[in-house]
Amino acid sequence: MRIDSSWNKILHLKLYDEIIEYLKEEKYIPDKIFLLKPFTYFKPSKLRVVILGQAPYSRISSATGLAFSVPKTEKIPETLKNMFKEINNEYDNKYKFVHGDLSKWSSREKILLLNTSLTTVEGNYNKHYKIWQKYTDIVIQEISKNTKNVCFVLLGNNAKKKRELIDESKHTIIESIHPSPQIAHQGFFGKNLFKNIEKYAGEINWQNS
Repeated sequence: MRIDSSWNKILHLKLYDEIIEYLKEEKYIPDKIFLLKPFTYFKPSKLRVVILGQAPYSRISSATGLAFSVPKTEKIPETLKNMFKEINNEYDNKYKFVHGDLSKWSSREKILLLNTSLTTVEGNYNKHYKIWQKYTDIVIQEISKNTKNVCFVLLGNNAKKKRELIDESKHTIIESIHPSPQIAHQGFFGKNLFKNIEKYAGEINWQNS
Protein backbone atom coordinates (compact mmCIF):
# COMPACT_ATOMS: atom_id res chain seq x y z
CA MET A 1 0.00 0.00 0.00
CA ARG A 2 1.39 3.36 -1.04
CA ILE A 3 0.93 6.55 0.97
CA ASP A 4 1.35 9.79 -0.93
CA SER A 5 4.32 11.81 0.33
CA SER A 6 2.01 14.75 1.09
CA TRP A 7 0.89 12.83 4.20
CA ASN A 8 4.44 12.71 5.62
CA LYS A 9 4.28 15.94 7.62
CA ILE A 10 0.98 14.77 9.12
CA LEU A 11 1.92 11.20 9.96
CA HIS A 12 5.08 11.83 12.02
CA LEU A 13 6.50 8.48 11.00
CA LYS A 14 9.42 8.58 13.44
CA LEU A 15 7.02 8.52 16.39
CA TYR A 16 4.92 5.90 14.62
CA ASP A 17 7.99 3.67 14.19
CA GLU A 18 8.86 4.09 17.88
CA ILE A 19 5.41 2.82 18.86
CA ILE A 20 5.68 -0.15 16.52
CA GLU A 21 9.05 -0.99 18.05
CA TYR A 22 7.51 -0.78 21.53
CA LEU A 23 4.74 -3.17 20.46
CA LYS A 24 6.98 -5.69 18.74
CA GLU A 25 6.55 -8.30 21.50
CA GLU A 26 2.74 -7.98 21.41
CA LYS A 27 0.42 -10.03 19.20
CA TYR A 28 -1.48 -6.97 18.11
CA ILE A 29 -4.35 -6.58 15.66
CA PRO A 30 -4.39 -5.72 12.78
CA ASP A 31 -1.09 -6.62 11.15
CA LYS A 32 1.44 -3.78 10.78
CA ILE A 33 0.92 -3.57 7.01
CA PHE A 34 -2.66 -2.36 7.57
CA LEU A 35 -2.13 0.24 10.30
CA LEU A 36 -1.74 3.25 8.00
CA LYS A 37 -4.19 1.98 5.40
CA PRO A 38 -6.64 4.89 5.97
CA PHE A 39 -4.06 7.24 4.43
CA THR A 40 -3.53 5.28 1.21
CA TYR A 41 -6.65 6.33 -0.70
CA PHE A 42 -6.15 10.04 -1.36
CA LYS A 43 -4.01 13.09 -0.69
CA PRO A 44 -4.73 15.36 2.30
CA SER A 45 -5.93 18.06 -0.08
CA LYS A 46 -8.79 15.78 -1.17
CA LEU A 47 -9.98 14.96 2.36
CA ARG A 48 -13.66 15.74 2.99
CA VAL A 49 -14.61 13.85 6.15
CA VAL A 50 -12.80 12.24 9.08
CA ILE A 51 -14.84 9.57 10.87
CA LEU A 52 -12.98 8.91 14.10
CA GLY A 53 -13.76 5.75 16.03
CA GLN A 54 -12.17 4.06 19.02
CA ALA A 55 -10.16 0.92 18.31
CA PRO A 56 -9.93 -1.87 15.72
CA TYR A 57 -12.16 -4.90 15.95
CA SER A 58 -10.45 -7.35 18.27
CA ARG A 59 -10.57 -10.30 15.87
CA ILE A 60 -7.70 -10.62 13.43
CA SER A 61 -10.02 -11.67 10.61
CA SER A 62 -12.16 -8.55 11.05
CA ALA A 63 -9.69 -5.70 11.55
CA THR A 64 -8.58 -4.10 8.27
CA GLY A 65 -6.96 -0.84 9.40
CA LEU A 66 -10.06 1.14 8.37
CA ALA A 67 -12.26 2.12 11.29
CA PHE A 68 -15.57 0.22 11.36
CA SER A 69 -14.77 -1.69 8.15
CA VAL A 70 -14.40 -5.46 7.75
CA PRO A 71 -13.49 -7.65 4.76
CA LYS A 72 -16.32 -8.54 2.39
CA THR A 73 -16.05 -12.16 3.50
CA GLU A 74 -16.69 -11.32 7.17
CA LYS A 75 -20.07 -11.08 8.85
CA ILE A 76 -21.10 -7.46 9.34
CA PRO A 77 -20.40 -6.54 13.00
CA GLU A 78 -23.25 -5.20 15.14
CA THR A 79 -21.56 -1.79 15.43
CA LEU A 80 -21.47 -1.40 11.66
CA LYS A 81 -25.00 -2.78 11.35
CA ASN A 82 -26.10 0.10 13.56
CA MET A 83 -24.39 2.58 11.26
CA PHE A 84 -26.07 1.05 8.23
CA LYS A 85 -29.42 1.02 10.07
CA GLU A 86 -29.14 4.71 10.88
CA ILE A 87 -28.16 5.57 7.29
CA ASN A 88 -31.26 3.81 5.98
CA ASN A 89 -33.44 5.37 8.69
CA GLU A 90 -32.30 8.77 7.43
CA TYR A 91 -32.54 7.94 3.72
CA ASP A 92 -35.75 5.88 3.59
CA ASN A 93 -33.96 2.57 2.96
CA LYS A 94 -32.22 3.96 -0.10
CA TYR A 95 -29.14 1.81 0.39
CA LYS A 96 -28.56 -1.94 0.25
CA PHE A 97 -25.62 -3.02 2.38
CA VAL A 98 -24.55 -6.57 1.58
CA HIS A 99 -21.09 -6.53 3.16
CA GLY A 100 -19.05 -4.50 5.63
CA ASP A 101 -16.14 -3.31 3.49
CA LEU A 102 -16.09 0.50 3.68
CA SER A 103 -13.11 1.09 1.41
CA LYS A 104 -15.37 2.77 -1.16
CA TRP A 105 -16.17 5.44 1.41
CA SER A 106 -12.46 6.23 1.40
CA SER A 107 -11.53 5.77 -2.26
CA ARG A 108 -14.63 7.36 -3.78
CA GLU A 109 -15.93 9.76 -1.12
CA LYS A 110 -12.56 10.79 0.40
CA ILE A 111 -13.54 9.84 3.95
CA LEU A 112 -10.73 9.05 6.39
CA LEU A 113 -11.81 6.11 8.56
CA LEU A 114 -9.50 6.36 11.55
CA ASN A 115 -9.42 5.00 15.10
CA THR A 116 -7.98 6.75 18.16
CA SER A 117 -5.97 3.57 18.76
CA LEU A 118 -4.42 1.92 15.71
CA THR A 119 -3.97 -1.49 17.35
CA THR A 120 -5.64 -3.74 19.85
CA VAL A 121 -5.31 -7.27 21.18
CA GLU A 122 -7.81 -10.07 20.91
CA GLY A 123 -10.48 -9.76 23.57
CA ASN A 124 -9.38 -6.34 24.89
CA TYR A 125 -10.15 -3.66 22.32
CA ASN A 126 -9.06 -0.68 24.47
CA LYS A 127 -5.73 -2.07 25.70
CA HIS A 128 -3.52 0.11 23.48
CA TYR A 129 -5.45 3.38 23.78
CA LYS A 130 -2.83 5.14 25.93
CA ILE A 131 0.00 3.86 23.74
CA TRP A 132 -1.50 5.54 20.66
CA GLN A 133 -3.09 8.57 22.32
CA LYS A 134 -0.22 11.00 21.77
CA TYR A 135 0.28 9.81 18.21
CA THR A 136 -3.34 10.14 17.10
CA ASP A 137 -3.53 13.49 18.92
CA ILE A 138 -0.69 14.71 16.71
CA VAL A 139 -2.23 13.27 13.55
CA ILE A 140 -5.61 14.91 14.18
CA GLN A 141 -3.92 18.22 15.04
CA GLU A 142 -1.80 18.08 11.88
CA ILE A 143 -4.82 17.25 9.73
CA SER A 144 -6.56 20.28 11.21
CA LYS A 145 -3.55 22.51 10.51
CA ASN A 146 -2.84 21.26 6.98
CA THR A 147 -6.36 21.00 5.53
CA LYS A 148 -9.47 23.14 5.39
CA ASN A 149 -13.24 22.64 5.37
CA VAL A 150 -13.10 19.09 6.72
CA CYS A 151 -16.01 17.59 8.65
CA PHE A 152 -14.66 15.77 11.73
CA VAL A 153 -17.08 13.15 13.07
CA LEU A 154 -16.17 12.06 16.59
CA LEU A 155 -17.84 8.78 17.57
CA GLY A 156 -17.51 7.82 21.22
CA ASN A 157 -15.74 9.29 24.24
CA ASN A 158 -12.17 8.57 23.12
CA ALA A 159 -12.83 10.33 19.82
CA LYS A 160 -14.55 13.28 21.50
CA LYS A 161 -11.38 13.98 23.49
CA LYS A 162 -9.75 15.05 20.21
CA ARG A 163 -12.11 17.99 19.79
CA GLU A 164 -9.72 20.47 21.40
CA LEU A 165 -7.11 19.64 18.76
CA ILE A 166 -9.31 20.74 15.85
CA ASP A 167 -9.48 24.35 14.65
CA GLU A 168 -13.21 25.06 14.58
CA SER A 169 -12.66 28.27 12.65
CA LYS A 170 -11.56 26.14 9.68
CA HIS A 171 -13.49 22.90 10.16
CA THR A 172 -16.82 21.45 11.30
CA ILE A 173 -17.10 19.03 14.22
CA ILE A 174 -19.96 16.60 14.78
CA GLU A 175 -20.04 14.48 17.94
CA SER A 176 -22.08 11.35 18.56
CA ILE A 177 -22.54 8.37 20.82
CA HIS A 178 -20.51 5.43 19.52
CA PRO A 179 -22.62 3.00 17.43
CA SER A 180 -21.60 0.02 19.57
CA PRO A 181 -24.64 -2.17 20.39
CA GLN A 182 -23.92 -1.67 24.10
CA ILE A 183 -24.61 2.09 23.98
CA ALA A 184 -26.06 3.02 20.56
CA HIS A 185 -29.58 3.18 22.06
CA GLN A 186 -28.41 6.01 24.33
CA GLY A 187 -28.32 8.56 21.53
CA PHE A 188 -26.76 7.30 18.33
CA PHE A 189 -30.06 6.73 16.53
CA GLY A 190 -32.39 9.43 15.31
CA LYS A 191 -29.91 12.32 15.31
CA ASN A 192 -29.52 12.61 11.52
CA LEU A 193 -25.78 12.05 11.83
CA PHE A 194 -25.18 11.18 8.20
CA LYS A 195 -27.42 13.91 6.79
CA ASN A 196 -25.60 16.39 9.03
CA ILE A 197 -22.28 15.19 7.61
CA GLU A 198 -23.60 15.91 4.11
CA LYS A 199 -24.84 19.31 5.25
CA TYR A 200 -21.22 20.36 5.76
CA ALA A 201 -19.26 18.08 3.43
CA GLY A 202 -21.59 17.99 0.44
CA GLU A 203 -23.39 15.05 -1.12
CA ILE A 204 -22.04 11.62 -0.19
CA ASN A 205 -22.90 8.25 -1.65
CA TRP A 206 -23.03 5.98 1.41
CA GLN A 207 -23.32 2.84 -0.70
CA ASN A 208 -20.23 0.76 -0.02
CA SER A 209 -20.25 -1.43 -3.12
